[in-house]
Amino acid sequence: MRNAKLVTLVSGAFLTLQVDAVNLLQIYQEALANDAAYGSARANLTAGQEVSVQGRANLLPLIGLSGSNQKITREDIPDTRSHGYTLSLWQPMFDIAAWQTYEQSKLSVAASEAAFASVQQDLILRVSQAYFDVLTAQDALTALRAQKIAINEQLASAKRNFEVGTATITDTHEAQSRYDLVVAQEFAAQNDIDIKRTALQQIIGKPPETLAVLRIDIQLRPPEPAQIGSWVTSAEEQNYDVISKQLALEIAKRDIRRNRAGHYPTVDLVASRSNTIQRSTILGQTSAGTTNTIGLQWAIPIFSGFAVTSQGTSINCTGRQGAL
Repeated sequence: MRNAKLVTLVSGAFLTLQVDAVNLLQIYQEALANDAAYGSARANLTAGQEVSVQGRANLLPLIGLSGSNQKITREDIPDTRSHGYTLSLWQPMFDIAAWQTYEQSKLSVAASEAAFASVQQDLILRVSQAYFDVLTAQDALTALRAQKIAINEQLASAKRNFEVGTATITDTHEAQSRYDLVVAQEFAAQNDIDIKRTALQQIIGKPPETLAVLRIDIQLRPPEPAQIGSWVTSAEEQNYDVISKQLALEIAKRDIRRNRAGHYPTVDLVASRSNTIQRSTILGQTSAGTTNTIGLQWAIPIFSGFAVTSQGTSINCTGRQGAL
């Protein structure tokens, strides 16, 4: 999968192999298993893939079996019991609306897959952003602690100089204020780390372990090709959000054709086999018969109260508005 390869390359190129430290790829794998948005998108993809099965069902034969068991009572004839069954088959032969529904369902599956791929890319961005936010906050805290040690030494030196008379009390107070400021910044940086780790925890579903830090000797390569036009073209052709919008337009066009098909005739192949047995309860007479039928059944819509025309017009207007 292209998204997983991307994370693998980033993880291998930028992260050190620390003992008891998790890298970006491991965090991404945990997000795949626990992120709520990704789990919801995966469930929507599974449901969306069934749309094509439902659309194809309108083109496949329908087979049904029915039966009856009756007692017939009339004043002028003896009581009669009747039971039988009917096996029927119905196969669409010409149905433009059903075909357009099937074509539309295949586009819906492609749209579901594009939406899922977009969520996958978004997960990579969110995981990477949260991961590097934690590392950045840790680096900021480390720098502040180093600054705190240096300022503490300056404060101790200022106090010694004041005791021997080589510095004023003002110098001591300024050193103390700088030390108090860096202590406050240290508390703020620690809180920032907690916030960033909480954001990462919301994605992976559990408190993150120690994160592998960046390699010091890493050399970043410039993007290839180094032309913005090539990247714009690639985005127009491969961006999943753009693909989703294009598929939505095609689905709307199929919807128009499907509704216009309400004016077209339909032809179906119909076949059945019926078996009936009747028995007189008084005379004891029994009669049985089997009937087989097969043929074509056609229908031509004449007038539907302008419903078909109205649906085609409303969907056409909606599709144009969405395109604008």
